[in-house]
Amino acid sequence: MARKNHFGAILSFFSTVDIAGNAMERGKLVRKFLFIIVCMMYCFLLVACSNSASKPENRILGHWIEKSKDPDIPDTHYFIAKDIVTWVGEGKNSEIKYEIVETKPENNWIKIKYDAGGGLREFHFPPYSEQSQTESVKTSFEMNNFLTGEPVVGESTWEYADNKQKPDDPEMAAALVDQLYSTKETVNISLTEMKKQLGTDFYNFTWNEEAITPNTKVISARDLDGLLSVKAITYNQQLKKVSLTYYQKNDSKAAMKSMIGFIAFLQTAMPDVYYEEHLQWITKSFKQVQEVEGKAGHVSYKGQHYDWKYDDELKAIELSVIHDKSKTEDEKSGIPTFPLTPYQGIGITRSVFELFDKDVEYTLTDGSPYIRRKMIFLKEKDEKGRPVMTGKTARNDVILTVTGRDDNVKSAKMQIHKKVSELDLDIYFDRMWKIASFYNSTIKERPIPDKYTKWYEQAFEELLEKNTTQEAVVGDNIVTLSYEEPYYEFQIFINLNKE
Repeated sequence: MARKNHFGAILSFFSTVDIAGNAMERGKLVRKFLFIIVCMMYCFLLVACSNSASKPENRILGHWIEKSKDPDIPDTHYFIAKDIVTWVGEGKNSEIKYEIVETKPENNWIKIKYDAGGGLREFHFPPYSEQSQTESVKTSFEMNNFLTGEPVVGESTWEYADNKQKPDDPEMAAALVDQLYSTKETVNISLTEMKKQLGTDFYNFTWNEEAITPNTKVISARDLDGLLSVKAITYNQQLKKVSLTYYQKNDSKAAMKSMIGFIAFLQTAMPDVYYEEHLQWITKSFKQVQEVEGKAGHVSYKGQHYDWKYDDELKAIELSVIHDKSKTEDEKSGIPTFPLTPYQGIGITRSVFELFDKDVEYTLTDGSPYIRRKMIFLKEKDEKGRPVMTGKTARNDVILTVTGRDDNVKSAKMQIHKKVSELDLDIYFDRMWKIASFYNSTIKERPIPDKYTKWYEQAFEELLEKNTTQEAVVGDNIVTLSYEEPYYEFQIFINLNKE
């Protein structure tokens, strides 16, 4: 009734104007009145739309992006419509129904529950404004682990992309994966060689291949004892990433087995680095990655990046290899660097061994002459591109192999055939002993202590009588005399157990 009286009053107002004034004035008043009515209706609609848009159940609608924290995993996209979420990530599209569990508009908060797995997700929006829909939203997720029943909780931030509630491209997940890996540089590692290194019966790996997309594939393997696993990602048959993971067990034999696996892995990844440096770097990194904040470490070597990571829950140590010319260690801010162990030699130059390249005349104690036959030396590279020098006598019955750098060789081994006379064996080995002791810069004591000479004399006699291996620490090196059919061998190499 009140609304009718107001309307009647308005009509009376216009009637009064009509009687008192002219038609022009009446038209102006009508237009003014209509303008006021339109403005009032617009305001009502604006308020109604604003109230609807500010509701959390409407604010979650649209296309959201969760940025990946792993550079080898694409961003995850969520397309949220009423009652259904389309999840696009890791090469897959999935549709999951959901229901609203609780909403608090005054707190800009909503909780939904997924049908699959019963997971709960909360959204914490910023205060509503016309621009806030283009901002980010903090979300938290909780569900029970299928295997253990323990709660799994996670938090993340989603960025608003657009208002699309369905992906335009049904193959969007595959496209995101291919886009990511097509831009990554190829890792300079032979997957075939790595399989060969790790493919012995010692590990008994079972290899599997899964196509994420027609172009991107995951090649994985795990050894029979569950100690090691390998994962490689290829794009158009080019290796983009490879990793080796060790699952810790309270077993010294298992630890040693895994250590050998990591060395084999690195011998393929860093073929020019020697076994000794690999072993020391792995041993140190195993310890460091479990102790540093963030449980991660990194080193760059010749354009490739080696990332260590420790998983507390799985008790697993992972070493990943990627290749990226645009990156440097400085850009890995916040991640500790685990520097490679520097090259180590035996403290003897290669030129000392080259003195075997001439015939040398001796006068024996009985006055008779003797000539130590010369060797012909050949300098080349081994199969991994590292320097190696080989010397042989004309009859190929004395062979000397020296590895490593000219200024500080890595190792030396002389092999003398059992058919060679005992006198020849004595003369050649005696020269090797002088090199191992007098020319050894890792021995700080001068003159050379008698204890070394006494050991050698006794060791040589034991070798001739029993063919048993004799070993001693000489400076920072180990010297061994042994017999391996059909050769007597004299070796000098680094003592890895030195303090």
